Amino acid sequence: NFPRGVLPLSDGRILVSDMVGWGSTNGRIDALVPDGKGRYAKQELLRHLDQPHGLALGPDGKIYVGVVGGVRRFDLADPARTIEDVIGGKAAIAGLPGDGRHPLVTLLFTERGTLLVNVGSLTDNCEPENGAPAPADGPCPETLGPMAHGLVREYTFDWRSGKATGWRVFADGLRNSMGLVE
Repeated sequence: NFPRGVLPLSDGRILVSDMVGWGSTNGRIDALVPDGKGRYAKQELLRHLDQPHGLALGPDGKIYVGVVGGVRRFDLADPARTIEDVIGGKAAIAGLPGDGRHPLVTLLFTERGTLLVNVGSLTDNCEPENGAPAPADGPCPETLGPMAHGLVREYTFDWRSGKATGWRVFADGLRNSMGLVE
């Protein structure tokens, strides 16, 4: 209905994140499974996700998906039983701001084993809610503080436990980094 992220797997399957629609908490992850004749059959893996967007294969072999306010992961062998919060939700690491005009989460694992996560801007041009012009001098207020918008966070992990251990600002001054490459 509203596909956003695509992750080709080495076995020929293709994972697709489907938001279903803006504001929907009924997003899903589907697998497109090759039939050997050049066609694909759709298999639903997960549903009831809050606007799933980015997909990445982690160093631990699990699939990571960006959802509004955080990151979740699952094991392909049993997605419904293994889905868990990595960032936000019930995870020990607080979630991302899930508000504003750009709430979708893109992610990418680096060669260092860290995870880059997009935090979209709250507005398009740092405009206040009252419609006044953006501040002419100084930084945009939405880019400041622990829940800042308009940046990319870099998360570190303890791969023995599979838990995120912290984060730092990797890049800032961005509107909405929908595509990340290393």
